[in-house]
Amino acid sequence: MGFFDKLQGKVQSMLQAQNETAMEEWYKSIKSEEEVRKYEAQGIDMSPYREWCAANQRKDGAELAVRYGIGEFDPAKVENPIRLDKLTPYKSVPRDVNSDFVKGCAGSLPLFGKDKYLKEIADAPVVFTAVVQAYNALWSPGPSDDSMGAVFVFAQDQAHRYDVAWLKSTAKAISDMKESGNVPDDCRKFIDTLRTDSGYFCFPLGESLSGGADAWCATFSIDEEDKKILPKTYLPSEGIVPMVLKAPPVEDQFVEFRVIPAKYYTD
Repeated sequence: MGFFDKLQGKVQSMLQAQNETAMEEWYKSIKSEEEVRKYEAQGIDMSPYREWCAANQRKDGAELAVRYGIGEFDPAKVENPIRLDKLTPYKSVPRDVNSDFVKGCAGSLPLFGKDKYLKEIADAPVVFTAVVQAYNALWSPGPSDDSMGAVFVFAQDQAHRYDVAWLKSTAKAISDMKESGNVPDDCRKFIDTLRTDSGYFCFPLGESLSGGADAWCATFSIDEEDKKILPKTYLPSEGIVPMVLKAPPVEDQFVEFRVIPAKYYTD
């Protein structure tokens, strides 16, 4: 194939991509079935649009199943899977301060008090957290040059600390309550803060959301080094991120999480 043939092929590919992008933007602008029927009355074939809608519904349904446990999903088709059972050997404390697990969770050590810092990691419990909301870039692979905030829900009590189904359903309940006009009194301050989408917070969950668990919701900043050690460098598809909780949470203070390297809970 000559140079001009290759160039023509590239130009055609670019034009096709531009056309597909423009078509998808048009599809997104359609707001009702009535609009679709008007286009069809003008002789426009809207079957590609209907196929696009059906594909998006299937995708949304699959994402709901994976992220929130609503319906069933095929684990083999999860884009960024995790294996939380692999963390079982690391749940027991205290751990060896010189172990690879402790050093991996510790990350860059402070200039002073290194031994104390490592001891805190060695004694800290593993907790599973569920993502309530996060910057879009945290759901995509690749490096980051900046810290990006996310909101996580987690529990301290043994009955809920590793209960993935409870974490997923609670994350969904928080998201739903954020959009609801009916917020219980025991969650109002927390939900009002969550709705501002700015700043950092740490709240114990009210009974209406916690169901009796020692549950908390907090912001945490994922920095460049943290993102590198996430599975495939982005948040897992299930929205479950295991962390080491270096100190018990305190309301209105920064939560002291350490991200666990993905190699400890992925294949």
